[in-house]
Amino acid sequence: MENKIRALSEEILGMKHRLAHFMNCEVSDESLKPLRDSIQEKQTRLLEMIGDSNESNNEK
Repeated sequence: MENKIRALSEEILGMKHRLAHFMNCEVSDESLKPLRDSIQEKQTRLLEMIGDSNESNNEK
């Protein structure tokens, strides 16, 4: 589980770097919406994975 959490966290970080790059290029907000939405979805999934991991650790 830790490897999956780490991989997803790194993927989100890369997407945020890409978003920052596009924002510096003055790309329209409308064209950045899919990337922002994808980042939000992945962050939500990451938080769920962390929560699941914490629950399984508490059960031990």
